Amino acid sequence: MKTHHRQRIASEGLLRTVWYFMGTHLLPRISIQLKYLYEYAGDTTKPEVRIPEGVTIGFATAMSDLNFEDIQALQAFEGQELIDRCEQDFSSGCKCAIARKASEGLVGMVWIAPAPPHLVCGNTKTYNLRDAFIVPGMRGKSIYPLLLRETCSHILASESNIRPRIISAGMVSNRSVNRSVAKAGFRRVGIIIIFFRWKLVRLKHAIFHESRSNSKSISKNTEHPDSGKITT
Repeated sequence: MKTHHRQRIASEGLLRTVWYFMGTHLLPRISIQLKYLYEYAGDTTKPEVRIPEGVTIGFATAMSDLNFEDIQALQAFEGQELIDRCEQDFSSGCKCAIARKASEGLVGMVWIAPAPPHLVCGNTKTYNLRDAFIVPGMRGKSIYPLLLRETCSHILASESNIRPRIISAGMVSNRSVNRSVAKAGFRRVGIIIIFFRWKLVRLKHAIFHESRSNSKSISKNTEHPDSGKITT
């Protein structure tokens, strides 16, 4: 057994280690993804996310809202492919929240989109926070939970007449992302199992203000699953 495997078992335990390797190595090989589903609860018992020095949060609804430094940061992070996806998302009516640092420019982004049909129950308006990323040099500085929390506050302030639901998802194996989502005030409400184009959603709680009889749903989607860096 390799040394880093022993270290993981010693720190995380055998079961958590097996679960980690299933999520990161075994299941993706057979086109299976496991994601935790979260809903924003605005939990006031969560500790406040301290704003890192020099970091500000802004919102964009079109490519013209991004400055030259933003475009350069996107180009450096994932090249033209990411810029093309941004243009497509803006064209489809989505908007994004952007974290900027005075000395660094764009350091993080998360997209605000209507939730896909298999994650909507009833007529409750539902937003999905997806395709988020934090640039490598700024990870571990509480920027991601700050970005999520500020985005949720922005959504709720813009919907004064209704109380929309805000959801997000994170790969089961990505513990740092799941900790950040919980720190931002989300609670875990279910799990999403994706097998090729099939999606099975198993809810942990009777959310959506519906009965528990609605806590299971299976849908066949003609589109491929989202492929965001952090959340989908």
